[in-house]
Amino acid sequence: MQHKTRNAGKALAILAALTLASSAQLHELTKTIASACDAADHLQWMINHIDRTVAEQERQIADGQKTLARATAAALLRANAGSALWAPLLATIAEKLEAAHTALQTAKLAAQIVIPNLGELKGAEQTVYELTDLELSAHADQASATLFGSNGVHLIASPINRQEPKCTSELNKSPRKKAGQPRTHDTKTTIDIYQAETIAKSATKTTGPRLCSKSGATASDCADHNGAQTNNMRITGGKILRSKKVTYESANDARPEFAAEASAADDKGLLPTIQYVKDKLAGLSTIRDKLSKLNFKAATLKDVGMTKEATFRKIAAAVYLPDVSPSELPNKEKDLTQLVEKHYGKEQDTFGNKVWGTLATLGIPKAALLATDDQKVGSTDNLAQLQTAVAYSIIRLTKSKTDKPSGTTNNKEEENGNKADASADKTGDKKDGDKKDKVCTATEENKCGKEKCTWDKEKNQCKVKEGAVVISAVIKVPLLLAVFINFLKFMKFAIFRKFVNI
Repeated sequence: MQHKTRNAGKALAILAALTLASSAQLHELTKTIASACDAADHLQWMINHIDRTVAEQERQIADGQKTLARATAAALLRANAGSALWAPLLATIAEKLEAAHTALQTAKLAAQIVIPNLGELKGAEQTVYELTDLELSAHADQASATLFGSNGVHLIASPINRQEPKCTSELNKSPRKKAGQPRTHDTKTTIDIYQAETIAKSATKTTGPRLCSKSGATASDCADHNGAQTNNMRITGGKILRSKKVTYESANDARPEFAAEASAADDKGLLPTIQYVKDKLAGLSTIRDKLSKLNFKAATLKDVGMTKEATFRKIAAAVYLPDVSPSELPNKEKDLTQLVEKHYGKEQDTFGNKVWGTLATLGIPKAALLATDDQKVGSTDNLAQLQTAVAYSIIRLTKSKTDKPSGTTNNKEEENGNKADASADKTGDKKDGDKKDKVCTATEENKCGKEKCTWDKEKNQCKVKEGAVVISAVIKVPLLLAVFINFLKFMKFAIFRKFVNI
Protein backbone atom coordinates (compact mmCIF):
# COMPACT_ATOMS: atom_id res chain seq x y z
CA MET A 1 0.00 0.00 0.00
CA GLN A 2 2.81 2.39 0.89
CA HIS A 3 4.54 1.55 -2.37
CA LYS A 4 1.41 2.48 -4.33
CA THR A 5 1.08 5.70 -2.35
CA ARG A 6 4.68 6.65 -3.10
CA ASN A 7 4.18 5.95 -6.80
CA ALA A 8 0.99 8.01 -6.83
CA GLY A 9 2.77 10.88 -5.11
CA LYS A 10 5.63 10.67 -7.56
CA ALA A 11 3.22 10.69 -10.49
CA LEU A 12 1.46 13.77 -9.11
CA ALA A 13 4.80 15.51 -8.65
CA ILE A 14 5.80 14.76 -12.25
CA LEU A 15 2.42 15.97 -13.52
CA ALA A 16 2.74 19.16 -11.50
CA ALA A 17 6.23 19.78 -12.85
CA LEU A 18 5.08 19.26 -16.43
CA THR A 19 2.06 21.50 -15.94
CA LEU A 20 4.09 24.33 -14.45
CA ALA A 21 6.93 23.96 -16.92
CA SER A 22 4.57 24.21 -19.91
CA SER A 23 2.21 26.82 -18.50
CA ALA A 24 3.52 29.44 -20.93
CA GLN A 25 2.79 27.15 -23.92
CA LEU A 26 -0.80 28.14 -24.50
CA HIS A 27 -1.18 26.46 -27.88
CA GLU A 28 -1.02 22.81 -28.85
CA LEU A 29 1.63 22.91 -31.55
CA THR A 30 2.06 19.38 -32.85
CA LYS A 31 -1.31 18.40 -34.36
CA THR A 32 -2.92 19.41 -37.61
CA ILE A 33 -5.73 21.94 -37.87
CA ALA A 34 -7.29 20.90 -41.16
CA SER A 35 -10.98 21.53 -40.48
CA ALA A 36 -13.39 23.44 -38.28
CA CYS A 37 -13.54 20.32 -36.08
CA ASP A 38 -9.79 20.42 -35.61
CA ALA A 39 -10.00 24.12 -34.77
CA ALA A 40 -12.72 23.42 -32.18
CA ASP A 41 -10.57 20.67 -30.67
CA HIS A 42 -7.61 23.05 -30.48
CA LEU A 43 -9.73 25.68 -28.73
CA GLN A 44 -10.85 23.07 -26.19
CA TRP A 45 -7.21 22.12 -25.64
CA MET A 46 -6.46 25.73 -24.74
CA ILE A 47 -9.42 25.88 -22.36
CA ASN A 48 -8.25 22.69 -20.65
CA HIS A 49 -4.69 23.98 -20.46
CA ILE A 50 -5.72 27.21 -18.75
CA ASP A 51 -7.95 25.24 -16.39
CA ARG A 52 -5.18 22.77 -15.51
CA THR A 53 -2.60 25.49 -14.98
CA VAL A 54 -4.86 27.50 -12.66
CA ALA A 55 -5.97 24.38 -10.76
CA GLU A 56 -2.40 23.21 -10.23
CA GLN A 57 -1.35 26.62 -8.93
CA GLU A 58 -4.30 26.61 -6.55
CA ARG A 59 -3.15 23.23 -5.26
CA GLN A 60 0.41 24.45 -4.81
CA ILE A 61 -0.75 27.54 -2.89
CA ALA A 62 -3.04 25.41 -0.72
CA ASP A 63 -0.05 23.20 0.14
CA GLY A 64 1.99 26.33 0.83
CA GLN A 65 -0.69 27.61 3.19
CA LYS A 66 -0.44 24.37 5.14
CA THR A 67 3.33 24.82 5.34
CA LEU A 68 2.78 28.35 6.67
CA ALA A 69 0.25 27.02 9.17
CA ARG A 70 2.68 24.36 10.41
CA ALA A 71 5.51 26.88 10.69
CA THR A 72 3.28 29.33 12.56
CA ALA A 73 2.17 26.60 14.96
CA ALA A 74 5.77 25.52 15.48
CA ALA A 75 6.90 29.09 16.17
CA LEU A 76 4.20 29.64 18.77
CA LEU A 77 4.57 26.24 20.39
CA ARG A 78 8.29 26.89 20.88
CA ALA A 79 7.90 30.54 21.83
CA ASN A 80 8.51 29.97 25.53
CA ALA A 81 11.92 28.53 24.68
CA GLY A 82 12.84 31.89 23.17
CA SER A 83 13.52 30.31 19.78
CA ALA A 84 13.91 32.80 16.92
CA LEU A 85 14.42 30.05 14.35
CA TRP A 86 11.07 30.52 12.64
CA ALA A 87 10.92 34.31 12.42
CA PRO A 88 12.84 34.69 9.11
CA LEU A 89 11.07 31.70 7.60
CA LEU A 90 7.58 32.91 8.49
CA ALA A 91 8.16 36.27 6.86
CA THR A 92 9.68 34.72 3.73
CA ILE A 93 6.97 32.06 3.36
CA ALA A 94 4.27 34.72 3.73
CA GLU A 95 5.95 36.91 1.11
CA LYS A 96 6.15 34.07 -1.41
CA LEU A 97 2.54 33.05 -0.84
CA GLU A 98 1.41 36.65 -1.26
CA ALA A 99 3.24 36.93 -4.59
CA ALA A 100 1.85 33.59 -5.78
CA HIS A 101 -1.67 34.53 -4.76
CA THR A 102 -1.45 37.89 -6.54
CA ALA A 103 -0.24 36.23 -9.75
CA LEU A 104 -3.01 33.63 -9.49
CA GLN A 105 -5.74 36.21 -9.04
CA THR A 106 -4.43 38.17 -12.04
CA ALA A 107 -4.47 35.04 -14.19
CA LYS A 108 -7.94 34.03 -12.99
CA LEU A 109 -9.39 37.43 -13.82
CA ALA A 110 -8.00 37.08 -17.34
CA ALA A 111 -9.27 33.50 -17.57
CA GLN A 112 -12.72 34.70 -16.54
CA ILE A 113 -12.87 36.50 -19.89
CA VAL A 114 -10.80 34.23 -22.11
CA ILE A 115 -12.31 30.83 -21.27
CA PRO A 116 -15.99 31.71 -21.98
CA ASN A 117 -14.90 33.42 -25.21
CA LEU A 118 -12.95 30.37 -26.34
CA GLY A 119 -15.93 28.20 -25.45
CA GLU A 120 -18.24 30.30 -27.63
CA LEU A 121 -15.74 30.23 -30.48
CA LYS A 122 -15.46 26.46 -30.15
CA GLY A 123 -19.26 26.23 -30.48
CA ALA A 124 -19.12 28.44 -33.55
CA GLU A 125 -16.50 26.16 -35.13
CA GLN A 126 -18.64 23.08 -34.52
CA THR A 127 -21.59 24.90 -36.09
CA VAL A 128 -19.51 25.87 -39.12
CA TYR A 129 -18.61 22.22 -39.58
CA GLU A 130 -22.29 21.23 -39.44
CA LEU A 131 -23.44 24.00 -41.79
CA THR A 132 -20.79 23.33 -44.41
CA ASP A 133 -21.77 19.66 -44.33
CA LEU A 134 -25.43 20.34 -45.19
CA GLU A 135 -26.54 19.53 -48.77
CA LEU A 136 -29.47 20.60 -50.89
CA SER A 137 -31.68 17.59 -51.69
CA ALA A 138 -31.54 16.04 -55.15
CA HIS A 139 -34.59 15.45 -57.39
CA ALA A 140 -34.45 12.43 -59.69
CA ASP A 141 -34.67 12.61 -63.48
CA GLN A 142 -38.16 13.19 -64.79
CA ALA A 143 -39.88 14.33 -67.97
CA SER A 144 -39.85 18.08 -68.07
CA ALA A 145 -43.61 18.29 -68.34
CA THR A 146 -44.09 16.54 -64.99
CA LEU A 147 -40.91 17.43 -63.07
CA PHE A 148 -42.32 20.45 -61.31
CA GLY A 149 -45.83 19.09 -60.80
CA SER A 150 -48.68 21.34 -59.82
CA ASN A 151 -46.87 22.80 -56.77
CA GLY A 152 -43.33 23.03 -58.07
CA VAL A 153 -40.31 21.43 -56.39
CA HIS A 154 -39.52 22.41 -52.82
CA LEU A 155 -35.75 22.68 -52.50
CA ILE A 156 -34.83 21.48 -49.02
CA ALA A 157 -31.72 20.28 -47.24
CA SER A 158 -30.90 16.61 -46.98
CA PRO A 159 -32.21 14.95 -43.79
CA ILE A 160 -30.08 15.23 -40.65
CA ASN A 161 -29.73 11.96 -38.77
CA ARG A 162 -27.26 12.32 -35.85
CA GLN A 163 -27.12 11.41 -32.19
CA GLU A 164 -24.15 13.67 -31.42
CA PRO A 165 -22.33 16.61 -33.02
CA LYS A 166 -20.57 15.51 -36.15
CA CYS A 167 -17.29 16.88 -34.83
CA THR A 168 -17.55 14.55 -31.86
CA SER A 169 -18.16 11.47 -33.98
CA GLU A 170 -15.51 12.47 -36.50
CA LEU A 171 -12.81 12.99 -33.87
CA ASN A 172 -13.77 9.77 -32.12
CA LYS A 173 -13.41 7.84 -35.36
CA SER A 174 -10.26 9.62 -36.47
CA PRO A 175 -8.34 11.65 -33.85
CA ARG A 176 -6.37 14.62 -35.07
CA LYS A 177 -3.15 13.67 -36.77
CA LYS A 178 0.27 14.98 -35.97
CA ALA A 179 1.47 17.76 -38.19
CA GLY A 180 4.51 17.31 -40.35
CA GLN A 181 6.13 20.28 -38.64
CA PRO A 182 5.25 21.89 -35.29
CA ARG A 183 3.33 25.13 -35.74
CA THR A 184 5.97 27.31 -34.16
CA HIS A 185 6.86 30.83 -35.18
CA ASP A 186 9.79 33.02 -34.19
CA THR A 187 8.05 36.35 -34.55
CA LYS A 188 4.34 35.64 -34.16
CA THR A 189 1.76 33.24 -32.81
CA THR A 190 -1.03 32.06 -35.09
CA ILE A 191 -4.43 30.41 -34.66
CA ASP A 192 -6.34 28.87 -37.56
CA ILE A 193 -10.11 29.38 -37.51
CA TYR A 194 -12.53 27.99 -40.12
CA GLN A 195 -15.40 30.23 -41.21
CA ALA A 196 -18.28 29.51 -43.58
CA GLU A 197 -18.68 31.20 -46.95
CA THR A 198 -20.98 30.68 -49.92
CA ILE A 199 -19.78 28.48 -52.76
CA ALA A 200 -18.96 30.49 -55.86
CA LYS A 201 -20.93 29.93 -59.07
CA SER A 202 -19.34 27.28 -61.27
CA ALA A 203 -19.73 26.40 -64.96
CA THR A 204 -18.63 22.83 -64.32
CA LYS A 205 -21.53 20.48 -65.14
CA THR A 206 -20.90 18.13 -62.25
CA THR A 207 -20.78 20.81 -59.58
CA GLY A 208 -23.96 20.71 -57.52
CA PRO A 209 -26.55 21.54 -56.59
CA ARG A 210 -27.60 22.01 -60.24
CA LEU A 211 -30.68 21.87 -62.49
CA CYS A 212 -29.93 20.21 -65.83
CA SER A 213 -31.77 18.89 -68.90
CA LYS A 214 -31.39 16.51 -71.86
CA SER A 215 -33.37 14.99 -74.68
CA GLY A 216 -33.55 11.72 -72.74
CA ALA A 217 -32.77 10.59 -69.18
CA THR A 218 -30.08 12.77 -67.64
CA ALA A 219 -26.98 11.41 -65.94
CA SER A 220 -27.12 11.49 -62.12
CA ASP A 221 -24.43 14.16 -62.01
CA CYS A 222 -25.63 16.23 -64.99
CA ALA A 223 -22.43 15.42 -66.85
CA ASP A 224 -24.41 14.98 -70.11
CA HIS A 225 -26.46 18.13 -69.73
CA ASN A 226 -27.45 19.79 -73.00
CA GLY A 227 -29.07 23.17 -72.69
CA ALA A 228 -30.70 22.84 -76.13
CA GLN A 229 -32.48 19.62 -75.16
CA THR A 230 -35.25 19.90 -72.56
CA ASN A 231 -37.27 16.69 -72.74
CA ASN A 232 -35.99 15.49 -69.35
CA MET A 233 -34.71 17.34 -66.25
CA ARG A 234 -33.18 16.57 -62.86
CA ILE A 235 -31.82 18.43 -59.84
CA THR A 236 -28.56 17.20 -58.36
CA GLY A 237 -27.85 17.60 -54.68
CA GLY A 238 -24.88 19.46 -53.26
CA LYS A 239 -23.53 21.85 -50.65
CA ILE A 240 -24.21 25.57 -50.70
CA LEU A 241 -21.56 26.59 -48.12
CA ARG A 242 -17.92 25.76 -47.69
CA SER A 243 -15.38 26.45 -44.96
CA LYS A 244 -12.52 28.87 -45.36
CA LYS A 245 -9.44 28.81 -43.17
CA VAL A 246 -8.50 32.21 -41.79
CA THR A 247 -5.28 32.63 -39.82
CA TYR A 248 -5.34 35.04 -36.89
CA GLU A 249 -1.99 36.24 -35.63
CA SER A 250 -0.31 38.20 -32.86
CA ALA A 251 3.30 39.39 -32.74
CA ASN A 252 5.34 37.70 -30.00
CA ASP A 253 7.08 40.89 -28.85
CA ALA A 254 4.34 43.47 -28.25
CA ARG A 255 1.58 40.83 -27.90
CA PRO A 256 -1.23 42.82 -29.57
CA GLU A 257 -4.70 41.28 -29.78
CA PHE A 258 -5.11 38.57 -32.41
CA ALA A 259 -6.21 39.90 -35.80
CA ALA A 260 -6.99 38.24 -39.12
CA GLU A 261 -4.19 37.97 -41.64
CA ALA A 262 -4.10 40.83 -44.13
CA SER A 263 -5.61 38.80 -47.00
CA ALA A 264 -8.83 38.20 -45.04
CA ALA A 265 -9.01 41.25 -42.79
CA ASP A 266 -11.74 42.96 -44.85
CA ASP A 267 -13.67 39.85 -45.91
CA LYS A 268 -17.37 40.46 -45.13
CA GLY A 269 -18.65 37.22 -46.65
CA LEU A 270 -17.80 34.94 -43.73
CA LEU A 271 -19.77 33.39 -40.88
CA PRO A 272 -18.98 33.92 -38.11
CA THR A 273 -17.69 37.35 -39.06
CA ILE A 274 -14.06 38.44 -38.80
CA GLN A 275 -14.96 40.88 -36.03
CA TYR A 276 -16.79 38.19 -34.05
CA VAL A 277 -13.75 35.91 -34.07
CA LYS A 278 -11.45 38.79 -33.18
CA ASP A 279 -13.65 39.68 -30.21
CA LYS A 280 -13.66 36.09 -28.98
CA LEU A 281 -9.86 35.93 -29.14
CA ALA A 282 -9.55 39.08 -27.00
CA GLY A 283 -7.17 38.65 -24.10
CA LEU A 284 -5.64 35.46 -25.47
CA SER A 285 -2.40 37.14 -26.50
CA THR A 286 -1.64 38.40 -22.99
CA ILE A 287 -2.93 35.55 -20.82
CA ARG A 288 0.08 33.47 -21.83
CA ASP A 289 2.37 35.78 -19.84
CA LYS A 290 0.00 35.65 -16.86
CA LEU A 291 -0.02 31.85 -16.94
CA SER A 292 3.77 31.73 -17.14
CA LYS A 293 3.90 33.48 -13.76
CA LEU A 294 1.93 30.69 -12.10
CA ASN A 295 5.17 28.92 -11.27
CA PHE A 296 5.01 28.78 -7.48
CA LYS A 297 5.85 25.38 -6.00
CA ALA A 298 5.09 24.63 -2.37
CA ALA A 299 8.16 22.41 -2.14
CA THR A 300 10.44 25.45 -2.53
CA LEU A 301 9.29 26.71 0.88
CA LYS A 302 11.25 23.83 2.41
CA ASP A 303 14.33 24.40 0.29
CA VAL A 304 17.58 25.73 1.71
CA GLY A 305 17.39 28.38 -0.99
CA MET A 306 14.92 30.19 1.27
CA THR A 307 17.88 31.32 3.37
CA LYS A 308 19.20 33.27 0.37
CA GLU A 309 16.02 35.34 -0.01
CA ALA A 310 16.31 39.06 0.78
CA THR A 311 13.43 39.02 3.28
CA PHE A 312 14.86 36.02 5.10
CA ARG A 313 18.26 37.67 5.45
CA LYS A 314 16.74 40.96 6.56
CA ILE A 315 14.82 39.29 9.41
CA ALA A 316 17.75 37.02 10.21
CA ALA A 317 19.97 40.08 10.59
CA ALA A 318 17.53 41.60 13.07
CA VAL A 319 17.51 38.34 15.03
CA TYR A 320 21.16 37.34 14.97
CA LEU A 321 22.90 40.72 14.53
CA PRO A 322 20.81 42.98 16.77
CA ASP A 323 23.73 45.29 17.47
CA VAL A 324 24.24 46.12 13.79
CA SER A 325 22.32 49.06 12.36
CA PRO A 326 20.66 48.66 8.93
CA SER A 327 23.21 50.99 7.37
CA GLU A 328 26.04 48.72 8.52
CA LEU A 329 24.51 45.46 7.30
CA PRO A 330 26.12 45.49 3.82
CA ASN A 331 29.49 45.24 5.56
CA LYS A 332 28.31 42.32 7.68
CA GLU A 333 27.17 39.98 4.91
CA LYS A 334 29.89 37.44 5.66
CA ASP A 335 29.04 37.40 9.37
CA LEU A 336 25.34 37.07 8.58
CA THR A 337 26.00 34.18 6.21
CA GLN A 338 28.00 32.35 8.86
CA LEU A 339 25.24 32.82 11.43
CA VAL A 340 22.54 31.69 9.02
CA GLU A 341 24.54 28.59 8.11
CA LYS A 342 25.12 27.90 11.80
CA HIS A 343 21.43 28.00 12.69
CA TYR A 344 19.90 26.69 9.47
CA GLY A 345 22.62 24.80 7.68
CA LYS A 346 24.32 25.28 4.36
CA GLU A 347 23.16 22.15 2.55
CA GLN A 348 19.63 20.90 1.96
CA ASP A 349 19.95 17.87 4.27
CA THR A 350 21.17 20.00 7.17
CA PHE A 351 18.49 22.62 6.58
CA GLY A 352 15.84 19.92 6.43
CA ASN A 353 16.97 18.37 9.71
CA LYS A 354 17.41 21.61 11.63
CA VAL A 355 14.13 23.15 10.54
CA TRP A 356 11.60 20.73 9.11
CA GLY A 357 12.94 17.76 11.01
CA THR A 358 12.34 19.67 14.24
CA LEU A 359 8.85 20.61 13.11
CA ALA A 360 7.99 17.03 12.20
CA THR A 361 8.42 15.83 15.77
CA LEU A 362 6.95 18.87 17.52
CA GLY A 363 3.79 17.93 19.37
CA ILE A 364 0.47 19.74 19.48
CA PRO A 365 -0.90 19.35 23.02
CA LYS A 366 -4.13 17.40 23.14
CA ALA A 367 -5.60 20.26 25.14
CA ALA A 368 -5.20 22.48 22.07
CA LEU A 369 -7.25 20.09 19.96
CA LEU A 370 -9.72 19.02 22.66
CA ALA A 371 -8.59 15.50 21.79
CA THR A 372 -7.49 12.46 23.75
CA ASP A 373 -4.02 12.27 22.21
CA ASP A 374 -1.30 14.69 21.18
CA GLN A 375 -0.70 15.30 17.47
CA LYS A 376 2.50 15.99 15.55
CA VAL A 377 2.75 19.29 13.70
CA GLY A 378 4.59 17.67 10.82
CA SER A 379 1.98 14.98 10.24
CA THR A 380 -1.10 17.15 10.75
CA ASP A 381 -2.67 17.96 7.41
CA ASN A 382 -5.81 19.54 8.82
CA LEU A 383 -5.80 23.33 8.62
CA ALA A 384 -8.47 23.60 11.28
CA GLN A 385 -6.34 21.64 13.76
CA LEU A 386 -3.26 23.71 12.94
CA GLN A 387 -5.18 26.96 13.42
CA THR A 388 -6.58 25.64 16.69
CA ALA A 389 -3.04 24.92 17.85
CA VAL A 390 -2.03 28.45 16.90
CA ALA A 391 -4.96 29.96 18.80
CA TYR A 392 -4.22 27.77 21.83
CA SER A 393 -0.58 28.89 21.85
CA ILE A 394 -1.52 32.57 21.62
CA ILE A 395 -3.94 32.21 24.54
CA ARG A 396 -1.32 30.38 26.57
CA LEU A 397 1.33 33.01 25.84
CA THR A 398 -1.03 35.87 26.59
CA LYS A 399 -2.19 34.35 29.85
CA SER A 400 1.39 33.72 30.91
CA LYS A 401 2.01 37.45 30.55
CA THR A 402 -1.16 38.74 32.19
CA ASP A 403 -2.79 36.23 34.51
CA LYS A 404 0.09 34.26 36.02
CA PRO A 405 1.03 35.19 39.62
CA SER A 406 4.56 36.43 40.10
CA GLY A 407 7.03 33.64 40.70
CA THR A 408 4.96 30.86 39.12
CA THR A 409 5.83 29.08 35.89
CA ASN A 410 4.13 26.62 33.57
CA ASN A 411 7.20 24.68 32.56
CA LYS A 412 10.93 24.55 32.79
CA GLU A 413 11.50 26.42 29.54
CA GLU A 414 9.38 29.35 30.72
CA GLU A 415 11.08 29.27 34.11
CA ASN A 416 14.47 29.48 32.45
CA GLY A 417 13.21 32.37 30.35
CA ASN A 418 12.07 34.21 33.48
CA LYS A 419 15.46 33.69 35.09
CA ALA A 420 17.12 35.13 32.03
CA ASP A 421 14.82 38.13 32.24
CA ALA A 422 15.65 38.61 35.91
CA SER A 423 19.34 38.44 35.10
CA ALA A 424 18.85 41.09 32.46
CA ASP A 425 17.32 43.42 35.04
CA LYS A 426 20.48 43.33 37.09
CA THR A 427 22.53 44.65 34.18
CA GLY A 428 20.21 47.50 33.30
CA ASP A 429 18.13 45.67 30.61
CA LYS A 430 14.43 45.57 31.51
CA LYS A 431 12.23 42.50 31.11
CA ASP A 432 10.57 41.72 27.81
CA GLY A 433 7.50 43.79 27.27
CA ASP A 434 8.81 46.95 29.01
CA LYS A 435 8.49 50.17 27.11
CA LYS A 436 11.42 51.29 25.00
CA ASP A 437 12.13 54.38 27.15
CA LYS A 438 12.49 52.19 30.25
CA VAL A 439 14.89 49.61 28.80
CA CYS A 440 18.22 51.42 29.27
CA THR A 441 17.98 53.70 32.30
CA ALA A 442 21.23 52.96 34.16
CA THR A 443 23.16 56.03 35.29
CA GLU A 444 26.59 54.38 35.48
CA GLU A 445 28.60 52.86 32.64
CA ASN A 446 29.29 49.57 34.43
CA LYS A 447 25.54 49.08 34.97
CA CYS A 448 24.54 49.83 31.37
CA GLY A 449 23.55 46.46 29.89
CA LYS A 450 25.60 45.40 26.87
CA GLU A 451 22.97 43.17 25.29
CA LYS A 452 20.48 45.87 24.35
CA CYS A 453 22.14 49.09 25.54
CA THR A 454 25.23 51.13 24.87
CA TRP A 455 27.00 53.85 26.90
CA ASP A 456 27.12 57.25 25.22
CA LYS A 457 30.39 58.75 26.47
CA GLU A 458 29.67 62.21 25.05
CA LYS A 459 26.28 62.49 26.76
CA ASN A 460 27.36 60.29 29.67
CA GLN A 461 24.16 58.23 29.53
CA CYS A 462 22.89 54.70 28.87
CA LYS A 463 20.74 54.39 25.72
CA VAL A 464 19.20 51.75 23.48
CA LYS A 465 21.46 50.45 20.72
CA GLU A 466 20.60 51.51 17.19
CA GLY A 467 18.87 48.63 15.37
CA ALA A 468 18.66 46.51 18.51
CA VAL A 469 15.85 44.00 18.74
CA VAL A 470 14.44 42.70 21.98
CA ILE A 471 14.37 39.14 20.74
CA SER A 472 12.59 37.34 23.53
CA ALA A 473 9.74 39.84 23.65
CA VAL A 474 9.41 39.81 19.88
CA ILE A 475 9.32 36.06 19.71
CA LYS A 476 7.05 35.47 22.68
CA VAL A 477 4.14 37.77 21.86
CA PRO A 478 4.16 40.84 19.54
CA LEU A 479 5.81 39.47 16.40
CA LEU A 480 4.07 36.13 16.68
CA LEU A 481 0.71 37.81 17.10
CA ALA A 482 1.47 39.84 13.99
CA VAL A 483 2.48 36.70 12.12
CA PHE A 484 -0.72 35.01 13.26
CA ILE A 485 -2.80 37.90 11.91
CA ASN A 486 -0.90 37.62 8.64
CA PHE A 487 -1.53 33.87 8.70
CA LEU A 488 -5.27 34.42 9.13
CA LYS A 489 -5.12 36.73 6.14
CA PHE A 490 -3.80 33.85 4.06
CA MET A 491 -6.52 31.56 5.33
CA LYS A 492 -9.02 33.94 3.72
CA PHE A 493 -7.47 33.02 0.41
CA ALA A 494 -9.34 29.64 0.46
CA ILE A 495 -9.07 29.33 -3.26
CA PHE A 496 -11.92 27.64 -5.10
CA ARG A 497 -11.49 26.49 -8.68
CA LYS A 498 -14.98 27.61 -9.58
CA PHE A 499 -14.09 31.23 -8.81
CA VAL A 500 -14.14 31.90 -12.50
CA ASN A 501 -16.39 29.01 -13.47
CA ILE A 502 -13.58 26.99 -15.01
